[in-house]
Amino acid sequence: MTMKWPPSLPTEPLDASVPRARLARQLLAECGGIASARYLRDAIATHRSAALTIRQTRDMLRSPQVCKLGAGYFATQDTLFDPVLCWTEERLRQVDSEPIEQVVSAIMAHYPRGDAAAIRCWLQQEPGRIQLGNGRARLTPQRWRTP
Repeated sequence: MTMKWPPSLPTEPLDASVPRARLARQLLAECGGIASARYLRDAIATHRSAALTIRQTRDMLRSPQVCKLGAGYFATQDTLFDPVLCWTEERLRQVDSEPIEQVVSAIMAHYPRGDAAAIRCWLQQEPGRIQLGNGRARLTPQRWRTP
């Protein structure tokens, strides 16, 4: 039996008595164990009338069962995805440099249910050894501290 990837979220109304934090973790697990906070906020909004911010959604995901992957992504502990930074650095190691939009598209293709705006913001913070310039992303050389 093959599973459609990424799995789709339930469309039937969810139990209104379930606390929002539990609902967020439940939706995260039901959509394959990985999603961005924006995606989960939008999914919760389709089932609940109260408006949520992305920050509130991120706060609801604070749990020992959930880990941050970076770039706005969250995953359940049993999900086999590397942190976004590790994957992106490895990709840039192979291609040397790449247009920023192409990096964003590649991240969204590898990590389902993402948010392009959150990924762009994350890249602007120049995490790890990733450096942006002239519309391209590249790795900076490794610098070792000498004693």
